[in-house]
Amino acid sequence: MLTPEDWKKTHKENEFYFTEPEQLLTIIKTLEEQNMFLIRHCQEAEETVERYREKFGKLLDQRDGHIIEMTEKFNEASENLRIHQEKNESYFGGKDFKTGVELSEKEATSLHDKIAAFYQTLEYDSSSTTDTSAMLERIEETLQGLIRDFQRIPPDIIHKKASEKDSQRREKLRLERQAETKKKENEKRMKTLREAKQPIKYRTGRPLVPRHIPKRGISKQEAEEQARMMELEEQKDKELLFGEIWD
Repeated sequence: MLTPEDWKKTHKENEFYFTEPEQLLTIIKTLEEQNMFLIRHCQEAEETVERYREKFGKLLDQRDGHIIEMTEKFNEASENLRIHQEKNESYFGGKDFKTGVELSEKEATSLHDKIAAFYQTLEYDSSSTTDTSAMLERIEETLQGLIRDFQRIPPDIIHKKASEKDSQRREKLRLERQAETKKKENEKRMKTLREAKQPIKYRTGRPLVPRHIPKRGISKQEAEEQARMMELEEQKDKELLFGEIWD
């Protein structure tokens, strides 16, 4: 430890660091500026460290969240797999398994021909393979590639092409209707011409008049008999309604 006596031994008594008070003020000001510079840089360093600490903490939280989410999905998938395995065991255990959609040889051949025809529409050689599953896999890959290419097309181009297709469809429908109308008009005109060219049929002889059979009247005796019968029926009705009551 340096004592005042030791300091006096190593320094002369007339040794001074400044000759005027302004020099001391300048030195103090310089030291203060240096201190402020160091303090400012320390604060910036602390802020940077704190910012990276927060960012790193957020990354850790996100990572933990992803890990938890993936763990939950894995557990859910494992549970679903276990349930399906149990169902499969219950379905297949000790029994002859049948798909329920077994095709006959004729139906299988027809289905293979349809798949091969569509396979050829994609410009593939169906004669190079007879495996239906391989053709279906290649068809699926092609369709997925087309879907990816379609998704990369800008929406305005898709809208423009759709509008053009719709206009073409409407024009085609209009022409078909116009052709159908023209066809019907031609058929009607040809029918009229055929009827006009046919000879006129004139009726000959006396026109037939339908015969009307006159209604047969009743005689005076029949009229009196009907009146007498009606009178008897009316008298019976009165006796039934207003006559004596028998025990």
